[in-house]
Amino acid sequence: MRLSFSEEHRSLCDVFERVFAAEATAERARAVMASAEGWDKALWRQLAELGWLGTTIAEEHGGQGQDVLLQCLLAEAVGRHLAAIPYASAILGFAAALPLCNHPGTTALMAGVVAGTVIGGVVPGDAWEEFRLAEGTAHGLAPAIADGQVLTHLLTQQEDRVLLVDLAGAERQRRDALDPLTPAASLRLTGCSAWIVAEGEAGTTLWQCILAHHAVLLAFAQIGGADAALKMACDHVVQRFAFGRPLGSFQAIKHGLADVLAAIEIARSNAWYAAATLAEAHPDLTLAAASARVSATDAYRQAARANVHYHGGLGVTAESNAHLHYRRAQALGMTIGSPAQWRETLIQAVLARRANPALAV
Repeated sequence: MRLSFSEEHRSLCDVFERVFAAEATAERARAVMASAEGWDKALWRQLAELGWLGTTIAEEHGGQGQDVLLQCLLAEAVGRHLAAIPYASAILGFAAALPLCNHPGTTALMAGVVAGTVIGGVVPGDAWEEFRLAEGTAHGLAPAIADGQVLTHLLTQQEDRVLLVDLAGAERQRRDALDPLTPAASLRLTGCSAWIVAEGEAGTTLWQCILAHHAVLLAFAQIGGADAALKMACDHVVQRFAFGRPLGSFQAIKHGLADVLAAIEIARSNAWYAAATLAEAHPDLTLAAASARVSATDAYRQAARANVHYHGGLGVTAESNAHLHYRRAQALGMTIGSPAQWRETLIQAVLARRANPALAV
């Protein structure tokens, strides 16, 4: 498999970085955290105007019809900055899943996704304490859903069915969230409109594909966050002095940061391999996605932990941005399944490929 980067990819990658560096600053994120709404509507509208909320959605539905590589670059750019928007749920999850569904209900939402008026999420079945579908309506309770305050729709799984749920009329109660830039809410569904997108073997296959796509894009966002945390740590240890020397000159600190860099580059390699399997619909997709997800989760958590550690007591204070990356690293690591679940997925995928060597690249 080969990945081919065009000049357009490189140019847009630079544009992504410039926009997020200017608009998704830590100061702006802190102002949003202190607001009643808890998320950056202005930045969301700006991304909609730029056409970045539906890069892979077909042009006939208002999207850009771009390839998955551009979506990966966008995920890494947004992950590198502390943006207070529902990017993990809506851009990396729901918007990426809609083109896979091939259902009138999901197709009808694409224009709204591109415009930023439809904000969806992908919710695994185990997130619900109770759920039932009756005569085209959904009833249930999810105690804590990331971005639950702002979601308008969601895709979820129940046994071998993939369901699309309209959250109009859902009861919401804000919950404390591990990541303060991603406010959570409980969702109680009492007769919300719902549609079966796929069921049976087709439903199981579709859900696995949705999770794999989401996992790959999340991995790129985590790598972007890990890069930012590592840079923050490096900048600090160069500027901070102890015993008349920069902290970064001490061997233990240099080696610790080198270990973080190694973890990030391993994750990056896994993520780009996973992106290649996405681009070519390769049968290795589940294995590659799980590998990218596991290594990127470890890399971001390791980078965020080192960043807090090398900042010393300052790193755990509310005034420092180091703990914001730490909390985001923990929260993203639990999105669409825990690290243990993804390790199990990776193990099963490896065993399946050993049982069928023809699947190997």
